[in-house]
Amino acid sequence: GLAAHGDLLRALYACADRYFVFAREILLLSPALGALTALGAAVVGLREREPVAAALAFLTHIIAVTEKLQAEDEAAQRQRLEAAMAADGEKLVRALLHAAADSCPRQLARPLAGAMWALLHSPVFGGAASAWLAGAMQGHEFRELCGGAMSEEEAGRFCTLLLRRPPLPRARFDALVADLSGVLRGEASADVVLAYEM
Repeated sequence: GLAAHGDLLRALYACADRYFVFAREILLLSPALGALTALGAAVVGLREREPVAAALAFLTHIIAVTEKLQAEDEAAQRQRLEAAMAADGEKLVRALLHAAADSCPRQLARPLAGAMWALLHSPVFGGAASAWLAGAMQGHEFRELCGGAMSEEEAGRFCTLLLRRPPLPRARFDALVADLSGVLRGEASADVVLAYEM
């Protein structure tokens, strides 16, 4: 499986991120873009720090840049990004939730929250991402993932806070994702949600 290729995946996403920084148009118009976003949703679910960190950085960067692609000559790049997220965005949201619940190395809690923030607060993808997250947190798969760590009502309260408008300040959002992760891993009680509702 993918876990056996951690070094290769780290190098792939580090290289893709460099292309994004120094040759963005080449990357965004490349036939590889769709494959990178699709594979990225799987890579964020690994347990090894380096490939997960590289994939999260790349995905966060491409999500965040989409709204900035306003010029006429950038329309094709924006369309390619929108198509990639339409194809794999929901899978990515589910993967981020699963990673928070189980596989994501502790030291990557902040980058994971950053990817979630970028998706949920993107003027381009935010509406769809909010629906994907709400659907994922209300689904049977998420209840299995919870394994009794939180009730449906508590999951709903976490979801409401993640999707809150106006949003929580970024540092509070990061802390909320870290606390959600702690609850799902059985390291914290679900009543931590109370601190964010005040």
